[in-house]
Amino acid sequence: MIERALPKTFRLTEPVDYEPHPDDALVAQAARRGCHPLALALDWLLQDDGKGLLLYPFENYHAG
Repeated sequence: MIERALPKTFRLTEPVDYEPHPDDALVAQAARRGCHPLALALDWLLQDDGKGLLLYPFENYHAG
């Protein structure tokens, strides 16, 4: 189930990028690095002494 979310999962950075580019998605970066997306997700989560966070934007906003 979690693997379906990975194409739209991003590393949460400081400052927060609320509109990350698709090229920065977990799956895209894993493909460029030649590693499994879950391995890269674990690497991101272990950053900053295990305080790394992932961003999965599941809602959208509408101008107007």
